[in-house]
Amino acid sequence: MENARAKGRRIGRPQLAKEDIPALFLRHYPAYKAGNLNVSELARVCDLSRTTAYKYIGLLER
Repeated sequence: MENARAKGRRIGRPQLAKEDIPALFLRHYPAYKAGNLNVSELARVCDLSRTTAYKYIGLLER
């Protein structure tokens, strides 16, 4: 790992960016912000876990 770091390689899981959020989530996100959906409903509609929905919400609200 030291050799990889010395060569400038990234170690570990890649960081998630706003561009990586699925379009289906972005389509339903405004309904969540308006209060029409709660997190559980948003996750179910987008076929995601609640944890992943919270992660995407955190990325969008930074």
